[in-house]
Amino acid sequence: IVKALRADGWAEESLAALGGGVPDLLVSHPDGANGKSVTGLVECKTRGNDLTQLQRGFVATWPGLVGVAYTPEEALRLANGWRGFAQ
Repeated sequence: IVKALRADGWAEESLAALGGGVPDLLVSHPDGANGKSVTGLVECKTRGNDLTQLQRGFVATWPGLVGVAYTPEEALRLANGWRGFAQ
């Protein structure tokens, strides 16, 4: 997932060590001519592994961009879907 995001121009920082339901990655990408970036949180999962109760709570209550990806392709669809939300 990280390799795919980086190859598509996304910067990433691992937040996995934080625990407490916080998603695994902080990602950011320049978003067009306005010079601003879009930033979001990605929880990386493998098939068959569901979100924990803490992760579900975080995703449900976080006011910003956050999502779950099971494959590199899903991560790219998720993150690229955020483009246009730059602040």
